[in-house]
Amino acid sequence: MDITSVELPYFEEPILLATNSVSRECGTTLWSSGRALSRYLAANKRKELRGANIAVDLGSGCGIVGLACARAGVSRVFLTDTEDIVSKQLMQSNASLNRFTVATPYPDTCDLADVNVLPLNWGHHDHITHIINLMQAKPELILGADVVYSMDAVEPLVGTLSALSGGRTQCYIAHEKRDPLVAGHFLKVLKERQFSVKKLSHDEDPEFVDIYLVKCRIKNDSTVKKTTVQPAS
Repeated sequence: MDITSVELPYFEEPILLATNSVSRECGTTLWSSGRALSRYLAANKRKELRGANIAVDLGSGCGIVGLACARAGVSRVFLTDTEDIVSKQLMQSNASLNRFTVATPYPDTCDLADVNVLPLNWGHHDHITHIINLMQAKPELILGADVVYSMDAVEPLVGTLSALSGGRTQCYIAHEKRDPLVAGHFLKVLKERQFSVKKLSHDEDPEFVDIYLVKCRIKNDSTVKKTTVQPAS
């Protein structure tokens, strides 16, 4: 593993990450969309992060986006990914590397810290129920970098966004421009599920990365299907 230093706008110190970008493996690589979303949120933190107490980072991987929010002052951050990636302890190590208190409140403990690492497979009813019980409220922020990558992942991802979203929740989704059919399907399903979608302007590789602000227009208390898809990170 190498230690990567990520400079973000208006932060006095960089975010430090143990990564293995040569491997191009899920969970160990710092992808362009994660860097772009982190820089966007840092540059616009007074507007985008104001009043945010809880943030959930989907498909966190090495943790860059969630850790940027924690550094910006969000009081409770949940870094989530598949059980396999969580078990590698990389997110936990990166949180500690940046001097955050860290907890892994799964499956039995409810003790929380600044940064909390736990498994969340999209569409997994028990995982979603557990994190909602831990938060005791819907989050103000849901984050996802490089989470739009396959047709099969779209429905579970949007179902998870719906299950976690409350009236004040804002979702920031960034993805590299790989497959326009997958990206188009993602936007279509969002609108079918009563989400508003706004494409955001940013200056970090805009020709390669799109960033969207997504909000649920209706209160949705429905549960999600128990089918799961492993998120890429």
